[in-house]
Formats: sequence, structure tokens, C-alpha cells
Amino acid sequence: MGVALALITFNAVKFVFIWVTLKIQPFNFATLIVLAIGGATMLLNYFLPVFQNLFVDLILRSGIVTLFYGGLILATKVSPEVNQIFKKGLSLITGK
Repeated sequence: MGVALALITFNAVKFVFIWVTLKIQPFNFATLIVLAIGGATMLLNYFLPVFQNLFVDLILRSGIVTLFYGGLILATKVSPEVNQIFKKGLSLITGK
């Protein structure tokens, strides 16, 4: 509990310092969207069934979570850089 409080305090002070001294806001609306997608992904992971076989569990749950999170990040276009890298990688695979 003490470590969490220290981290929150440190990050809050760092945020205020950046905002006051540099006059920039390090967060925007896209940050909130990414946090919401992360929360939805954690909720999905909580409700996914746990398989007895460790390797099956690892592959299926990791794959589902990755596809869900990555798909939502790409669909919402919160990061133009990520979308650009995805398109570039897709064009390398398809040859177009």
C-alpha cells in the first residue's frame, strides 16, 4: 500500500512539474481511450475460462487478450504511429 501511495504521489508531482514549468499537458483524450481499452481488456481476461493445461491456457488466453486489445487500439486509431506500423507490416506480408 505504501509503494502504491509513493508511486501515485511521485507521478502527480512529476505531472504538475511538467505542466507548470514546461506549460505542456502530457495527456490527452486518447490517453483516456487507451486506459478504457486496458480496463476492458482486464475485465475480459477476468471472465475468460482457465484451462487445466498450462500451455493451452497460455496460448488461448494470451491470444484472445492480444487480439482484443490490439484490435481495439487499431480500430479506435488512438495512435497514428501504431496504425502506420500495422499497415506497413500488413503490406510486407501481403506483398502490396
